[in-house]
Amino acid sequence: MKENNIEQLSKQKNTIEIETGEVFMVEFFGQEILEMDKFQDLIRSYATSYWAGSWKELLKRTDKPVQFGTYDNDGRIYQETKKILEFNGVDYSNPNWPYMLWSMAAMGMLQDIDGQELVPYWTSESAGEELSKFVLPREEGGYGGEIAIVSNVSGECSGFAAYSVGDVFQADKRFPYKELVLTSGDMVGMSLSEVLMDIYGENRYGVFLDFAVAENTRGKGIGSKLFDLRLDRLNMLGAKVIVGRTIKTSPSQYFGNYLKRGMEIVAFDPANTDKALFAVETSRIIERKDK
Repeated sequence: MKENNIEQLSKQKNTIEIETGEVFMVEFFGQEILEMDKFQDLIRSYATSYWAGSWKELLKRTDKPVQFGTYDNDGRIYQETKKILEFNGVDYSNPNWPYMLWSMAAMGMLQDIDGQELVPYWTSESAGEELSKFVLPREEGGYGGEIAIVSNVSGECSGFAAYSVGDVFQADKRFPYKELVLTSGDMVGMSLSEVLMDIYGENRYGVFLDFAVAENTRGKGIGSKLFDLRLDRLNMLGAKVIVGRTIKTSPSQYFGNYLKRGMEIVAFDPANTDKALFAVETSRIIERKDK
């Protein structure tokens, strides 16, 4: 399969239906998304709507490395973020409060409870740069990949997945390790591509680049359906081995998606062994029984 097949297949669409009967549209985009209004919608969502749980990337302080997220793993507003809301007079009963905080921070109008200025963790510019590289050609420093966007009936971005297909070295580009902890517990001076080559050899690799579901749609089963759709999509694009990384503190991903679909741990992040690198041959993916 040629490298440009992602572009040839990028116009296909799909739908996700959840138990409540709600239907979400899934669209697949290559580089053409960069010129579309949809990309601006995705940038805004990326900056404001995906930073619950372990990923505290809504706001940050400028004087020290402290970051603030939205909701914890139990769906409650983080206490430190709630204090910021109260200190700045923002009503946290308004479901759009993350965007309100982010907008105030972008305008230099948001402070921590000690008066220190808070700024967006992701600006529109930095979010746009991060998302752009997923679809830009490899010769322009990108991954030459694809973004699948889930939208609700109003056209709002409810989630997205980014991924690419190519040689094993794109795994190093996304996960640039010089050392890894193997499943044996041994620390080794190896890159991820070297570990993968030892297990799977020369092959066509699909790499998970990014994945997120908006906070206001979590708990509805969209995440697992998008995960499955991404696996199917990479298989369709000719991947023979699929590679990704997740963390134990995201149990719905770690246990409910990666392990449940047959992905196996190949190594751990040496700085945090809760972060695991997974891989699976597409011929060994396990069918989900609870669809």
